[in-house]
Amino acid sequence: MGKGDTSVWYTDWSGCGRLCDAVPFVHISDTLLTLKDLVSNMGWCLDGVRTWISPEVYLLFQSVSPHLNPVMADHWVWQSTGNDAKKWSIQSVLRNIDLAHDDFLRYLGPQGCTSLDDFRRPLWVPPPAGCFKINVDGSFYPNSLHMGFGGVIRDSDCKWVLGFNGFAGLGDILSAELFAILHGLTIAWDKGLFKVILESDSLEAIEILQLGLLDSSSPHLGVVFRIKEVLSRQWNVKLLHISREINKPADALAKAGAFCADPLVLLSEPPPEVDSLILLDDPG
Repeated sequence: MGKGDTSVWYTDWSGCGRLCDAVPFVHISDTLLTLKDLVSNMGWCLDGVRTWISPEVYLLFQSVSPHLNPVMADHWVWQSTGNDAKKWSIQSVLRNIDLAHDDFLRYLGPQGCTSLDDFRRPLWVPPPAGCFKINVDGSFYPNSLHMGFGGVIRDSDCKWVLGFNGFAGLGDILSAELFAILHGLTIAWDKGLFKVILESDSLEAIEILQLGLLDSSSPHLGVVFRIKEVLSRQWNVKLLHISREINKPADALAKAGAFCADPLVLLSEPPPEVDSLILLDDPG
């Protein structure tokens, strides 16, 4: 991505087709939007978009890290493969740039790199055999107060078991994180998965559930009570806090969940944008 002057709707900037063909119609006030109009603080800002965006389109945005370059025009990157020319999508290019950039900064960090293990990115760790891992996340948009949640259930072979996301109503970020945990645990129980590890990147939510750090007047008491009821059932459950970097598939689903029309959507297969993040987690 260069200056960001490309049309959001009428140019195939993502490599997945024109967005005008993926929405019912483009709102008249959005017709002249360019990529740079939707970029703020190195991320996408879609709160002001008046065109209805489906969860799939929203996930497409989230799969691209918008890096504007004011001195060059937007352009495609090509890779030569023998006598052929293979066109890379913006998502693939930026994802590989992000990976290389993060690794390089880690290598040059103040502590230096003392081994190959220091150089590797932190990876999602599969659960032990016979156990399932649930990664969950919540999302919150202050301008609209919309909350979303999302999660992924995988087995010890890193195989996708089930994904889910949905709209959690109006509230705050802690409520969104707690609702994500509640849905993840409830879905696992309903599916007969009785040995699970649940991971969340919300330290506050995990500490509330593990240490009981919640005031008696808190508006979150209701959802916490529901979570503890599920935890008290006859099954093997472990709650862990992890970094956001390891939780990207759940994060993408949670952000799309805030724009869902349904309170809960079950995903038997990963959406394409999430599938690429799942592949990055596979240690094989």
